[in-house]
Amino acid sequence: MAKLLLFLLPAILGLLVPRSAVAVGTNYLLSGQTLDTEGHLRNGDLDLVMQGDCNLVLYNGNWQSNTANKGRNCKLTLTYYGELVINNGDGSSVWRSGDPSIKGNYTAVLHPAEGKLVVFGPSVFKIDPWVPHQLNSLRFRNIPFTKTNNLLFSGQVVYGDGWLTTENFQFVMQLDCNLVLYGGTYGWQSNTHGNGENCFLRLNHEGELIIKDGDNNKIIWSSHSSSELGKYVLILRDDGLVVIYGPAIWETRSPVKEKMIIGMVTAGKL
Repeated sequence: MAKLLLFLLPAILGLLVPRSAVAVGTNYLLSGQTLDTEGHLRNGDLDLVMQGDCNLVLYNGNWQSNTANKGRNCKLTLTYYGELVINNGDGSSVWRSGDPSIKGNYTAVLHPAEGKLVVFGPSVFKIDPWVPHQLNSLRFRNIPFTKTNNLLFSGQVVYGDGWLTTENFQFVMQLDCNLVLYGGTYGWQSNTHGNGENCFLRLNHEGELIIKDGDNNKIIWSSHSSSELGKYVLILRDDGLVVIYGPAIWETRSPVKEKMIIGMVTAGKL
């Protein structure tokens, strides 16, 4: 009975929110999305700014595109080939991050622990709470959550009763060993309640999400998304989808000999 109550309680406390178009995240950019002039991505102390002088600057990450005054009304776009592109207001290209990769859904994410902007992709795994699925689904009432951390990088762990969250969605590694996504029409769960003790969630360096029994050191659930060795990121997106992207194909690097020339930023923008 105790295990049943632990399983049902989150269903009572869950949420149901209408689905909306995918907006630019506060700390990530998806393929096809654009960061407009004076637009920001922020995560921790990192602040990526598409400045009015056409320079893309990662504040507190010691990096810039060195494109100051090379265009007007510039915008940053992440393509479906994993390229970051700065376009002038007339549509001409001012800067590109590198050569195109294979076509797919990529993401550019601020990595606070490394102090970098990193391009991950294509996506290797997805949980969609808006469509029915084979696992038992949960329905929820509307309870807002405080927006905090929505990212899990490869090697990182979420312990029992820990979670990732956005304004309207919560991805919880519960104490009963069940992994639950609250929100959307159907929600989602791993159906592992009561299957272990002191369970934790981990994203490994092959892009696989794993729930492990901490007492017996055994895997009780996996996303089965194992891919090549590298850096990956799991994002609880603002539209409620949980997506694993990777491996990383590009990242900013601090200049060694170059002199940083960072343009002025309007007061109050940082």
